[in-house]
Amino acid sequence: MGEEAPFDTRLALAVGGDGDAAAKTTDADGTGTRKKLRLTKEQWDFLDNRYRENSSLTPMQKPELADLLNLRPRQVEVWFQNRRARTKLKQKELDCEFLKKCCESLTEENRQLKEELQELRSVNSRQRLSCDSPRQRH
Repeated sequence: MGEEAPFDTRLALAVGGDGDAAAKTTDADGTGTRKKLRLTKEQWDFLDNRYRENSSLTPMQKPELADLLNLRPRQVEVWFQNRRARTKLKQKELDCEFLKKCCESLTEENRQLKEELQELRSVNSRQRLSCDSPRQRH
């Protein structure tokens, strides 16, 4: 048996144990699935900080970041795509909540205005009736 090449255990844990994040495994039913990339906290924090600076990467930045983090450029690219999608979804959820609150407020205001309108119509109707009735002379 030959000597095994040393490898970074932190990286191995980050990509599922064997250093290849895209390696296929075989499930009990015989289907091949890809292992999910697990970033270390340091990798995630680094990517997150870069995302906060700029949510898009230039083609030159992808391999640079990949080299710094011991990832493939495609993994960095996909991380940024997923992060943009999550950010967009979160913003839509926030917008939806805001619009729901506005809708509830406007619905209540509409209800109050309808009540007020009905009351004014009722008062107006009573005034017309009192004006239309013949006056009694003394």
